[in-house]
Amino acid sequence: MFNLFKLFGAKKVGVALGSGGAKGIAHIAVLEYLSSMGIPIHMLAGSSIGSVISALYACGSLTRFRNDLLAMKKSDMISLFDPVFPKSGFIEGDRFIEFLSRYVPTTARLEDFSIPVNIVATEFFTGKTVVFDSGPVLDAVRASVSIPGVLIPVRRGQSLLVDGGVTNPLPIDVVEHMGADLTIAVNLHPTVVKTKFELLRNNSVNDAGGTETGRMNIKQAAPDNEPAADLSSDGEKDRGIMRYFDKWFRTRESEKTEEKFPTIFEVIGQSIDIMEYMITEMTLQRHRPTVLIEPNLIEMKTLDFLQARSALDEGTRACERQGKALLRKIKRRV
Repeated sequence: MFNLFKLFGAKKVGVALGSGGAKGIAHIAVLEYLSSMGIPIHMLAGSSIGSVISALYACGSLTRFRNDLLAMKKSDMISLFDPVFPKSGFIEGDRFIEFLSRYVPTTARLEDFSIPVNIVATEFFTGKTVVFDSGPVLDAVRASVSIPGVLIPVRRGQSLLVDGGVTNPLPIDVVEHMGADLTIAVNLHPTVVKTKFELLRNNSVNDAGGTETGRMNIKQAAPDNEPAADLSSDGEKDRGIMRYFDKWFRTRESEKTEEKFPTIFEVIGQSIDIMEYMITEMTLQRHRPTVLIEPNLIEMKTLDFLQARSALDEGTRACERQGKALLRKIKRRV
């Protein structure tokens, strides 16, 4: 029998995927959970890592990406970084986009997706939110993931674009503007209070690989039992900087002092987490989603994509915590 109520009562579901670096792997589990519940996704808005997952979902390559991520080793992850001596960031970003092109065709355009996808970035000079709803997908994603101080910003005409999380870490308003009747938001910053803060370096500048004036010293930066880098060629320069990256990522507590300091990436990551938490709190006061899903990944570092399994598991648990709300507020209305 024709159901007239169903025809006029059906609602469009929009999903807002927030920023949060490697914590965003949890987005994959959320989308898988929604699919398992039979909840359709009619549109997506993503900020930073949320833009990556949105694009992968729309391309139909999310499962393949997920499986590859679970098999990734530390050397695979570090190989995605194309480090440069700090100018506008530590990483060029070309290798990361090359990696993503395995899953998102370089010719893909946002307006050609079967479901609408909006990607959020930030204009550096004006501080305004920039929303991409058309154009090359990978260009928009590259702008959206430009973590301040880590990835070099993207030039677009007269604009300089940085991470979407700087102004809009949870783009609920964007997905509402796209026409969503019911909104599901995935907030990766439910808190910024760490119960345990792993500090990788102590407060000795020289021990961290720098001089007393704070300048980089590549010879001192070489990990234990490794030769210092010879910067006479691009290849050697690259390997030398990669060894420096390895020391930043390495978890090691000093045996010389009880006073420990975080690495530069922990300082950047935690500072951004605090900023995005505060902005998200204000966003949620103005734009309350139909269902809010909040994975608890506070201990996960911004660039630690090797913790994929933990992030996926917590993403699933976060959905299960909201299972009844998803059923009552979403599934019964679509």
